Amino acid sequence: MNISGWKNRLKSFGAIYAFYRFLKSIVRQFRRWIWSLQYGKLTKQDLVHFFSEIGMKAGDVWMVHSSLNAMGFVEGGAGTVVDAILELLGPEGTLVMPSFPAVGKNADYVKTHRVFDVQKTPSAMGVITETFRKMPGAARSWHLTDSVCAFGKHARYLTENHHECLRPHEEGSPFERFVRLEGKILLIGVHLDTLTLLHVSEDAIPGFRYPVYLQEPAEYEIITPDGKKIKSKTMVHNPDVSRQRKCEGLWKHFIREGFAFEKKFKGCAYRIIDAKSMTQWLIKAYHEKGITMYTPDGLND
Repeated sequence: MNISGWKNRLKSFGAIYAFYRFLKSIVRQFRRWIWSLQYGKLTKQDLVHFFSEIGMKAGDVWMVHSSLNAMGFVEGGAGTVVDAILELLGPEGTLVMPSFPAVGKNADYVKTHRVFDVQKTPSAMGVITETFRKMPGAARSWHLTDSVCAFGKHARYLTENHHECLRPHEEGSPFERFVRLEGKILLIGVHLDTLTLLHVSEDAIPGFRYPVYLQEPAEYEIITPDGKKIKSKTMVHNPDVSRQRKCEGLWKHFIREGFAFEKKFKGCAYRIIDAKSMTQWLIKAYHEKGITMYTPDGLND
């Protein structure tokens, strides 16, 4: 059983799960205290300087996947990280983050969740994403399982009409539009298994050889920001195929091809990827060598 499976089982034992969460918070606080002794506190200016070093600048479009815990002791918490990025991007830039409501397999989530409240459904992708979602002026795409939040010049373009996409990463989705905008990806303390943009290449390839989606779409209701209710439906990833993912095996290719790199700062690993180059390479590598997230070494994998 995976980690999310154990968590779901623990939730059925209310008091035990509450104690588990309490212990987890204590461990995190202790870890951050140790981290601060070793590396010191991370300030907003520390982050502005570092993010500038890795290529973040005014007018850029960036998508961030993150773990605040992996960063160590950040003075001011998640808000400091968001503020540092937005300061660099400026009014002409755009910041994008996932705001998916589920941890674990979407196929399990949609069994019990068929309503998506754009304003109230929280992000389960970490405290930085939830802080960003709640920020005044942040836009959110209307999608049951794969919504994103965006702020800045291209926020509306990236988030509008997502609920009209049958497949969550197909042409016209926030993810495909992000690639069109030649955005950059920043992974803060997380690996490729969190990178949803990998699915853009799958949805772009006609007759993709792996049955990545369940056969029947999930129907759901959207509660819009102005309180209206509309119906929609989405394809849901096949959990049996999802379990076969070996996303991290792609990293060596990304490094070799020159569109990705990793840099460490105060104990945390940061990965930077060019989204358009990655997507183009994945499509080409699929056709030429059979490389996918399921077969990172090709068809002989």
